[in-house]
Formats: sequence, structure tokens, C-alpha cells
Amino acid sequence: MQFRVSLSLFVFFLGLYLSGCGGGYRLTGKVQDAAFVPLNGARVVVKYMQRTDSMATRTDETGMFVFEGIKEPRVVVRASAPKYVPQEKVVRFRKKEQSETFILEYKSASITGKVVDSRTQEPIANARVMSVDGAFQTMTDIDGKFTISGPGLTPGITYVLEIWKVNYKPEQRTVQVAEAEDRDIGVIPLIRMAGASAVKIEVGAEHGLASEEDVEVSTVIGRGFYNRKIDEFLLEKENFSYLEFKQLFGKDQSDEAIRLNLQSLIEQKRVEQIDRNRYRSLDYVRKYQK
Repeated sequence: MQFRVSLSLFVFFLGLYLSGCGGGYRLTGKVQDAAFVPLNGARVVVKYMQRTDSMATRTDETGMFVFEGIKEPRVVVRASAPKYVPQEKVVRFRKKEQSETFILEYKSASITGKVVDSRTQEPIANARVMSVDGAFQTMTDIDGKFTISGPGLTPGITYVLEIWKVNYKPEQRTVQVAEAEDRDIGVIPLIRMAGASAVKIEVGAEHGLASEEDVEVSTVIGRGFYNRKIDEFLLEKENFSYLEFKQLFGKDQSDEAIRLNLQSLIEQKRVEQIDRNRYRSLDYVRKYQK
């Protein structure tokens, strides 16, 4: 066993010696994007495993790069370019010259932030964050944080974000992101509505939930007359608009209160949101799945 270890070390150091005597290793390669388009000016860095120094170069208009005189048979090579996610790999030379290709994924823009209670500064989980035009939406995590990214987020367009949670007054933020930008809009405090509190409501087995559940609700949802009207409405219509839902309530109910009621139904898993003004009744779906 000791002989095998010694032999391996001997071969390794012999490779270092021979590479130094023979001018080292040669590495060529290409950097391109996911569509196989060459990336001109991408930075490529060779980092040694045993040495503290490194080598760097940039790709030409064809995406090609060349390194001469690499001193070690195993190195770490990193390729990077503006607006792209860097790629790093370990290269092991099995001969004096080797070629490697790097494919860099485009880095999409993103919007991040955190939603908290304005009074306690505690994070608010499951708050809905969405663009008012319905291009995208997400929910905050247990720490009140959210991230918006992906194809729905287009750089250069100004978005109005609406942040809302049952029993809180909705907030809006206007934001625009540049290409490949990570935009943090900071902490967003939500003000708790006067008179709002956590109450227990009867959910009913027909909704596929527990018989009783602690849910934060507005002063309208879950109370007598309105509760019955909502139950009937959700069992009769699979898809409905905000205006159709609004007709269930009297004229004294504000848009804010009605939207909070819808958010409560979403959190109870009785309704899911399709876009800003369209919804789907999960009560209806469960009824006809039986």
C-alpha cells in the first residue's frame, strides 16, 4: 500500500518536472452561450491547484482562447462574461495539449425584497407579491422574503408591484430592472388593518381541509350571511372574475376588503388565482371530482 502511494506521488511530481522542462501544457477552447453563439471578450482564468499564481486571457471574436505553458497537469478553469452565469471546471491534462468548451447560461434579471409588519417588524410569510398587469406573481417565504425572476420579468419595463396579505393594507412599489440586474427593493412594511384579528372558522370536510383551522380573516369572511353566499357561489362557478365575486357583497364593502376576502380564501385553499382579476374555485373542482 505504501509502495502504491509513493509511486503515485512520484508520477505526479515527475509530470510536474517534465511539464516544466517541456514548456508546460497547452489549453485551447471556446466560450459560447446556450444557443452556441461565440462570446467575444469572455474572461478565462486558469487557477493552479498547488501554486498560488494564475493565468488569465480573453476570448476573441470567435469565442476562442489559448493558454501556453501551464505548469500543472490538473488546474481549475473559470469562464465568465457580463450578463452570464460563470462556469468553472477542473481540467486534467492527459496529453500536452487539450481543448475545452464552456457554455454559459444567460443570467436573468431578478427583483428581491422582504415584507414585514409595520408595527412589530416581524416578517410576514405567505404575502402575495404580484405585478398589477398579471405578468408574474409569487409569495413570501417564512422569513418574509421573495424573489421574482424568469421569463415574465422583462428588463427595461416599469412594473407596479402590489404586495398584500389578509388583514393588512396593500402596498405598491414601482420598479424597473436592467438586463441581468439583481434589484433589491428592500423592506416593505405592511400596516395591519384596524379591527383585524385571528379568529377560528369552521372549514368543513367538504373542502378537503381539517374541520377547524386557525386562519386570519377580515371582518366579512366567515360570518353568517356572507359566508353562506360565498359557499354557494364557489360551488356553482369554477372560474370567476373579481367583479363577479364583488357582486356578492353590499356597496358598503370596499375593494380592499373584498380583495382581502379573496386572499383569505386562497390561503384556505378554496380558491386559486389565475391572474390579477381571474380566479378558480377549488370547492367546485372538489365537488365534481367526487
